[in-house]
Amino acid sequence: MSPNGTGRRERVLLAAILLVALAARVAVAVATRSWIFPTQRAFGFEMGDIASSIAAGHGFSWSGDERLPTAWMPPAYPYLIAGVFRLFGTYTPASALVLESVQTALSVATCALIAVVGRRVVGTPAALAAAALFAIYPPAIHFAVQKVWSTTLVAFALALLLWLFLRLRERPTAGRALVLGLAFGAGALLEPLTLGILPFGFAWLAVAGGADARLVVRSLGLVLATVLVITAPWLARNRVVFDSFVFIRSNFGHELYLGNNELATGRWNDEIPDQILPGGVGSRGCGEGGGPPGSGTAPAAASSLLLTPREAAFVCEADEPEMNRFFLRKAVAWIRSHPARFAELTALRVADYWTNVRRTDTPEAKLAAASYAGLMALALAGVAAGVLRRPGAVLVLLFGLALSLPFYVTIVRHWRYRFPVEALVTLFAGYALASLLGRVRRGRPSRGAAAGPPLQPVGGAGRAS
Repeated sequence: MSPNGTGRRERVLLAAILLVALAARVAVAVATRSWIFPTQRAFGFEMGDIASSIAAGHGFSWSGDERLPTAWMPPAYPYLIAGVFRLFGTYTPASALVLESVQTALSVATCALIAVVGRRVVGTPAALAAAALFAIYPPAIHFAVQKVWSTTLVAFALALLLWLFLRLRERPTAGRALVLGLAFGAGALLEPLTLGILPFGFAWLAVAGGADARLVVRSLGLVLATVLVITAPWLARNRVVFDSFVFIRSNFGHELYLGNNELATGRWNDEIPDQILPGGVGSRGCGEGGGPPGSGTAPAAASSLLLTPREAAFVCEADEPEMNRFFLRKAVAWIRSHPARFAELTALRVADYWTNVRRTDTPEAKLAAASYAGLMALALAGVAAGVLRRPGAVLVLLFGLALSLPFYVTIVRHWRYRFPVEALVTLFAGYALASLLGRVRRGRPSRGAAAGPPLQPVGGAGRAS
């Protein structure tokens, strides 16, 4: 078949995969009436709560009686929800339908990005296999149409950042560095953890990517400057509201102490309640509720075990940054006093992050667990087949490791924290499938069956995508 014919066939296959992805998400949404939530709390959880306050004209704050300002969540997704609330009603089925439609579109776009990235990283056959896996991957469908949360958007942002990094490697121009900086800035306002990719990505660019050191430094400077410009308004807002510096979100100290204290076990199911301060964030009732408003937890008992009466009184009166600095100090002091226990808890969290799917007592949860286990098995087969010999695959691995690192030292509340990484894992799984299919077709073992054309040298023309 001619090259043009091959390219046409690949485009037809990708279009078919994207149609399957869209049809699967729409079908699940219709079958489960996903735009109807059983409780108001289930509609966006903390992000929905903040969005309802924004939509009501009270700014980025909790919705309780005191309307306390917050930076507990990054701003991008709550503002998106708030905009939809203003147009279609707060906590209405119409708003849910609009938000799930946006998430569905981005989930399908992520499927397309996996194919585009995969061509550069693992070759066209493996890229199409990876896109097909993501199209029907049950967690991808679930987070797109059954959960109002930023998970699907973060997966899209991660795939986009990976693609932009690969393009920068192919031709490290100032324009491409600027676009990467814009993506990182927007990603930081969506999920600050994406910034953890920066040092890993540029280290890869300098070492494995083979880029000129001066071009790497120039590109890094442009990216950092652009990120600063994009995030500056939110940082200024936090400085004015809290009269102290808060980098995008305010809860790291709280999360660190949740995972590292006298009662911590390394597994969230066995941990102390969701909030360890009496009354919870957004409340000054001190024992009347817990967590961000409406979370339903009751931390008073845990507080009595972990905090002295004087400490409990302090966190009742402190604002978010003060409270989180307090918990950060306690967490650091505990870690310094218990280094062996911290190492043990960290090891448990690493295992929990990569193996955990919370609750398997429903058919849906069993399906999620089984699909994740199958995906990881295929990905490990891809590693065994030699995918990491390809430079782009090393960058994929670094992305996944960078995004997971913060959870190793804090807590692993939910498997949604891992889902954006799972979107990248499909590339390794696709490599394994393409390798297997290649061997079957030829009827004999073959190395590198899934390996497409290597990344072009720095300074080359690159491929338009």
